[in-house]
Amino acid sequence: MNRRATISDVALLAGVSKQTVSRVVNGSDKVLPETRQRVQAAIDELDFRPNMAARQLSRGRSFTLGIVGRNRNYVSTRSYSGAATTADEMGYALIMKELESGDIDSVRQVLLALQDLQCEGILWTIPEVDRSYAWLEQAGMLELKIPLLFLNVRPRATIKTVSFDHYYAGKIATEHLLSLGRQRIAHISGPDGWWSAESRRRAWGDALLQAKMPAPQEACVIAQSWQAAAGYEAFSQLLENYPGMDALFACNDQVALGAMLKAHEQGIRIPEDVAVIGVDNLPESAFFFPPLTTLEQDARQLGCNAVRKLVGMVERGFGTVPERSNEDDNELLRHTLVVRRSTAG
Repeated sequence: MNRRATISDVALLAGVSKQTVSRVVNGSDKVLPETRQRVQAAIDELDFRPNMAARQLSRGRSFTLGIVGRNRNYVSTRSYSGAATTADEMGYALIMKELESGDIDSVRQVLLALQDLQCEGILWTIPEVDRSYAWLEQAGMLELKIPLLFLNVRPRATIKTVSFDHYYAGKIATEHLLSLGRQRIAHISGPDGWWSAESRRRAWGDALLQAKMPAPQEACVIAQSWQAAAGYEAFSQLLENYPGMDALFACNDQVALGAMLKAHEQGIRIPEDVAVIGVDNLPESAFFFPPLTTLEQDARQLGCNAVRKLVGMVERGFGTVPERSNEDDNELLRHTLVVRRSTAG
């Protein structure tokens, strides 16, 4: 078996000291660009991987982050993938915890368990639904000794977040349909109580109001879930409540799929009769009939950004990076419009 490369091997090949290699591995800015490039080339050639155990012992740190989630779906799975990859690149390990219940005692137990496991920071990835974050209002709940960052929740002054700008998503979706000359734009909203769904629904109404277009109550149906079956049922209601609609903004691609099936069954042509747009840009949405115009939310990038922000919080706590300047506690990522034949046929 080949011997695993050591930091001494890298230093010898790159013609630098072991301390310089250590600085490169740990992302220090005290290395000249040309030296960093030479060291990185040696790392790649030797397939060098830092010894985490030795690193932990030498610094008295765990270099471990906790991540708390529940009910993994496409978005959360992609976010976790980005978080795991970025953590590994930055020299951190992840400990995953599933939260079975959102009650205060369960939340407290998970937070304390991760702290007892020597995690240096915690990433909270549970969607905001109804009062799922009511525990934030309880005195003492956030008196942790380690940083806590929230993923894709409503920004608040009391916490640090990295989220999608769901209001922006609803705005550009509706404005896209308006730009096509559509005048009776319906909306199938995500389930009641979801912060993301409420933000998109409010943006739909505001965009129509700004364009002096009708947004009657019957033009919006709240889906019972984020699944295709709920979209099918919701579009059936719209056909009864809002006849003559010429466009549909669906809360996500799955709901759009169900709505499109109902439209096909009723002989409604897409996009000639009703233009349809969704949200998520699922890999399958390019193969809907017709291919679905949608809003891409880069869930993987969300996870990457969250870990970078959390690691920055951790490192500032240890005094290994300068104090932040002009850094927003609530980072919002914006969606990208992907136009396909369901609106531009």
